[in-house]
Amino acid sequence: MMNKVMAIIRNYLELARPLNLFQAALAILVGYWLVQNPSIDLLIFTMLTVLTFTAGGNAINDYFDLATDRINKPERVIPSGRISRNAALTFAIVMFVIGLLAMIPILNFYTAIIGISALILLIIYTPVLKNLVIIGNLAVSLILGVAFIFTTAVFNQPTVGIIPAGLAFGFNFIREIIKDMEDVSGDSSRNINTLPAKYGKQKAKYLVLFGIILIFTGIPLPFVLGNYGRYYLWTVLLTVEIPLIYVFVGMLSDISKQNCAKMATILKYDIFFGLIAVFLGKF
Repeated sequence: MMNKVMAIIRNYLELARPLNLFQAALAILVGYWLVQNPSIDLLIFTMLTVLTFTAGGNAINDYFDLATDRINKPERVIPSGRISRNAALTFAIVMFVIGLLAMIPILNFYTAIIGISALILLIIYTPVLKNLVIIGNLAVSLILGVAFIFTTAVFNQPTVGIIPAGLAFGFNFIREIIKDMEDVSGDSSRNINTLPAKYGKQKAKYLVLFGIILIFTGIPLPFVLGNYGRYYLWTVLLTVEIPLIYVFVGMLSDISKQNCAKMATILKYDIFFGLIAVFLGKF
């Protein structure tokens, strides 16, 4: 009995995507670290809001994405049959309701606009926005980046979160394009208009390479402009810029499904080092 319960818990955790939740939690902690006069009570409600929205967004994405996941990601909990489609939808609704309730104590003008807008984007992303070339990529990247601004807005300091939000947005946008290149077979079979599905992987590759160049040159700017200190600079040079070069070279020579998956994973972990760099930038 206990093994069955643990298996169910593991399945729902997988549906929520623990690594995404960890990334969101780290983003909140970084935003909390950057503000002046932070409050632990507000942090708790912020964490609960963002994590439940993130979990619900991942679940509803898998709910709508069942057909393509049967081709691209058959091991996921819904296409593998470990969680039913209706159960995933119920889980998403529960997460969204909890997130909305948790947002009440931290509600102000900024958090209301950001929170409700993010929730709407999470719900309509797969059925509406994902089928729009580039727009879907921009939407999901915006949702991830805005977590920083949402956190700092809780303390009425929204502008403090702009720099880390911009960095996270850029990284995630490039990663989303690479993921679309990885999933092009399933997306094409379902007539989903991602950039590589509609215009080919070569054109998508050029956008990825151009985006990497922009991010690579833009990363040192917060140090140059005096926003963050030297610890930020050294951290990004060693742990963020070098992997970016590796991804650039890797995408230049190989855009196979396997390599795209590898490069997307590298960028996902590279974002964590970027968050650490922003954290250290305050010193």
